[in-house]
Amino acid sequence: MDTVVMVDNDSKWIANYKRMLASFENEFVCEYFRYPEEAMEYIAAHSTAVLVSEVDMPVMSGGELFEMMDMLSPDTVRIVVTQVQDMTKVLDVLNHGRVFKLILKPFFLVEDLATPIKEGLR
Repeated sequence: MDTVVMVDNDSKWIANYKRMLASFENEFVCEYFRYPEEAMEYIAAHSTAVLVSEVDMPVMSGGELFEMMDMLSPDTVRIVVTQVQDMTKVLDVLNHGRVFKLILKPFFLVEDLATPIKEGLR
C-alpha cells in the first residue's frame, strides 16, 4: 500500500490531518511528523509515494525538506500545504522544489486535502 508522509510543526494541524484522512486508511497509509528531520529519517528508510509538507517551519523549512528529497527519494510526489505569509518563499519552493500541488490553509473540506493526495498517488 502507498505511503503518504505529512509534515507540519503545528500539532493542531497534524490532528486535523489525521481526522480528515482517517476514512482513507484502506487506500493509503499516512505517517505524521511535526519535525522535518524525523520525516527525512523515515523517508530514507521507507518507500514514500507522496510528501505533504508545510513550508513555514522553524529549523528546517518545507522548501529545504523538498530539496533533500532530490537525494533521498526523487520519485516522491511533493505537495505544499501552507498559509501564505511570505509569497516570495512559497513561490521559491514552487519553482525549485518540483512541487506537484499547492494547498492553501485554512481549508475545511476533506476533499481539499484528500483529492491532491489521491492525484499524487496516481
